[in-house]
Amino acid sequence: MNFAGFLAVAPARVNLEELVNPHSEGQSKRGVVLAGALDERWVESATALRDWMEAHQYSCQYQLTPDLGHDFPPDFVPSLRQYLEFITL
Repeated sequence: MNFAGFLAVAPARVNLEELVNPHSEGQSKRGVVLAGALDERWVESATALRDWMEAHQYSCQYQLTPDLGHDFPPDFVPSLRQYLEFITL
């Protein structure tokens, strides 16, 4: 699967083997991963996605919110513009 950028909120199943890793000249891939530390089922998936991005030298913002399960972070709406600006740089 090709991608230019993404915003993953409490990501569940992400098949990292399906992500394409070609670095095209002038192409910057960026992602934002938001997860809750109490999301026992999927926090590892979020961390793995962040690790994949960093391993492939893509820019990634990662926010692990304490005391949050599988849900949107409380500051999601006020921060949405910032996330989208980061992705589209």
